[in-house]
Amino acid sequence: MDDNTLRALVWKRIIKLAFSPASSIDNEKWLNCCAKSIPAFWGISDYPKKQRDVYTFENSHLKLTYESSISGINKGSIVLQLDQVAGKTIMWTHDIDHSYYQYDIHKANLQDIKLKSFQKKLDKVVSEVLDGLIFHPTVHQHIELHLPIPAQNNNNKITIHDVRVGGGISNPYLFLFQLRYQFCIIIQHRNSEKMRLKNLFTQELVSKTITIPPGRLFNI
Repeated sequence: MDDNTLRALVWKRIIKLAFSPASSIDNEKWLNCCAKSIPAFWGISDYPKKQRDVYTFENSHLKLTYESSISGINKGSIVLQLDQVAGKTIMWTHDIDHSYYQYDIHKANLQDIKLKSFQKKLDKVVSEVLDGLIFHPTVHQHIELHLPIPAQNNNNKITIHDVRVGGGISNPYLFLFQLRYQFCIIIQHRNSEKMRLKNLFTQELVSKTITIPPGRLFNI
């Protein structure tokens, strides 16, 4: 198998393992674990709030808020709001509606091949795929954020260029997950999360796991 086919297969398997809740109960568990993981990962004190089926995430470091309403892999909406100087607010919505056709190479009918025989390549391939899914999406936007000014000689904070909001992401769970990572301003947390997820998926891709439990995915 060539490397591009292997990447496509790993990409598809990761989506299935981690970002495809199968029922309304699974959906709620996934979203609840996502919300619970936020304070420790972002270094804030408050948990996201829930009202009916809408979760509100607020990052006090960035003066940024977003609301998510997700009912399944085919339907979701994330509304982002950024407070600007002089009382101005920028808001936009990432809306997902699969009732409209989209050509999606990641849904290609790839052969169901066991990945254990490619274990020597998996470390590199999983890193490359996770970059594309979460850490550095190919298509992304940079936002003018209110980043805290680090103390002199302190390189523990990110820059605006480090925040890359993925565009064209058609899976609402994946979009919400990459926002969780992108809006973390603590470099050590980001680096630890990259290593943790790489190890997690490298291990699970060669196991008999059908779905990674949300608690394990979010490390809570």
